[in-house]
Amino acid sequence: MVLILGSMCLIAPDSRSQTSRNGPGSPTLHVLMIFNEGKDVPGNIILEQAVRTEMLKLVTNRIEFSPEYLDVSHVSDTLPV
Repeated sequence: MVLILGSMCLIAPDSRSQTSRNGPGSPTLHVLMIFNEGKDVPGNIILEQAVRTEMLKLVTNRIEFSPEYLDVSHVSDTLPV
């Protein structure tokens, strides 16, 4: 399961008309991708690359990606006594 959270409210309605990603006054879009397994899982790598590629095609603002990996296989359901 993957959660992709982006602060889409930072993109101005006219952002598609901008000509450069780093123009003055252009808001930065922050995208947090949370994966439930480690970063070495091939599916996570492919999904992360695909999301980056598509978002960079669609948005003219600067985008800052932050992938996080929970790796839940290392978390125990029981607490030590």
